[in-house]
Amino acid sequence: MDHNRTVIHVIGGGEYGGAEQHILQLLNLLPNYGFKGKVICFYEAAFSKELRKRGIEVEVLAFDRFDFRLLTGLRDAFERDRPHIIHTHGVKANFFGRLAARKVIDIPLVTTVHSLLRFDYTNQLAYFFASRMEKWTRTISDHFIAVSSSIARSLEEDGVSAEKISVVHHGIDVDYFAQGSPVLRQELGLSEGSYCIGIVSRLVKIKGIEEAIRALPLILEANPDAHLVVVGAGPEEGALKALVEQLNLGSHVHFAGFRKDIANCLHSFDCLVSASHSEGLGLNILEAMAASVPVVVTGVGGILDFTQDRENGLMFEKGSSRDLADKVIEVMNNPELAENLAKEALRRVQESFSLDTMLRNTARLYEHLLEESNG
Repeated sequence: MDHNRTVIHVIGGGEYGGAEQHILQLLNLLPNYGFKGKVICFYEAAFSKELRKRGIEVEVLAFDRFDFRLLTGLRDAFERDRPHIIHTHGVKANFFGRLAARKVIDIPLVTTVHSLLRFDYTNQLAYFFASRMEKWTRTISDHFIAVSSSIARSLEEDGVSAEKISVVHHGIDVDYFAQGSPVLRQELGLSEGSYCIGIVSRLVKIKGIEEAIRALPLILEANPDAHLVVVGAGPEEGALKALVEQLNLGSHVHFAGFRKDIANCLHSFDCLVSASHSEGLGLNILEAMAASVPVVVTGVGGILDFTQDRENGLMFEKGSSRDLADKVIEVMNNPELAENLAKEALRRVQESFSLDTMLRNTARLYEHLLEESNG
């Protein structure tokens, strides 16, 4: 196996979400499959620091938001490093990465689509520019990885031919999430008997956290010792805290902030809620399933690739706090149901959403692209 084949990943890197975690896992483990990786990102932030900590090569092009020096910076890096494959993630990285790669001949370019643009941009003007940037340069990509079937369908509806799309689900480290201790529960001083409903999410509108907060008074009627714990940070934090105050739920809603010990957080929860209005895949749900935590979720986007209602999770109607509350109460009041859902969910994740499956499928696609470009 040729271990000298290199892949340059291009990503904004200003956040530390699912896409960034996905790249970390790929770069940690793809050397086992003969591919060595490097990252070029546009922000010096938590992600670039984590890459360095893990000994992964990273180059930061820290220019202003839409500075065209990014284009020359990327082009110079591609010319200098001559990678075997260029792999882009996210609108800005796709736009500049594709334009830069166009000048560098014979290097296959693959784009991973992690989410749907129309849900990423609530501002209409921002969405307009983002979708134009994406569509203007889309033909430069040789292949697309969709992280769920719904994203693959959306790409096809947008005119990308099916032969240029592969569905490769994000994989998770099942063994890692299977272990953990309820430290968050202890930190918050929750008693043994408290029922702990967890959310792990960026605090943005699309994640529907407001609906989960509005569901809590209904849940408290069924169990006065229920608590909602929100793990994550984001622009909606102030508005969500104001809503908690307004509903007088201060002693029952806990904002834990951004945390890296997600396995421990999950093992502090009795169930996980995802009220998302759109989801590329739903890594937080897969991680909860790996931790044997029953999940109550909206049936949207990529969540449908791995959640079957009443088999390995409960689904509620998007936007309905009443339905969310009903489903949480059902899991809360029926330990046998909760256990069966969690058991089946773990089996499903082990079978189809392991890191090994993701790495194998990604490496196979890289091999295929290299054969095509050499052919």
